[in-house]
Amino acid sequence: MTVAKSIRQYIIEDVIATLKDIKTTGGYNYTVTNVSTVNLQKNQINEYPAIIILPSDERNEEINIERYDCFLQLTLVCLVKEHSTADINEAVTKLLADVKKVLLAARGGYPGHTRGGYALNTKILRNAAFFNEVESPVAVLNIDIEIYYRERYGDPTTVA
Repeated sequence: MTVAKSIRQYIIEDVIATLKDIKTTGGYNYTVTNVSTVNLQKNQINEYPAIIILPSDERNEEINIERYDCFLQLTLVCLVKEHSTADINEAVTKLLADVKKVLLAARGGYPGHTRGGYALNTKILRNAAFFNEVESPVAVLNIDIEIYYRERYGDPTTVA
């Protein structure tokens, strides 16, 4: 028996595919080499930049027993590496610009903020960068986003 995917799963899959579109050939500063939903350790990543997607929170509001308004928060853990500490701040800024640009770019005939037509809006909430100069110039950039979507009451596989 095949079980339909939830709207949430379609949205997460769209975020993954969208982030994989970050390529220098597409007009971006970088080519992201690894996009994953698995919480990899930094020492498991051999190619940079890389992005790990972590679902962090979801809030649901019941509306008239017909639908749920859902607010899914994801943290995009972006890792970037440069050859010198002088270049790492610029690298973080460029990667942040790439992620902001790609998340809101039209894709597959849909406006980017709709995540393939499954969401009503995508917001970039905040970002924070963390630098590690001990090993080699590696920075971690956490970008928190919130995706607003609706699902039918009692049926997370149907858009409401």
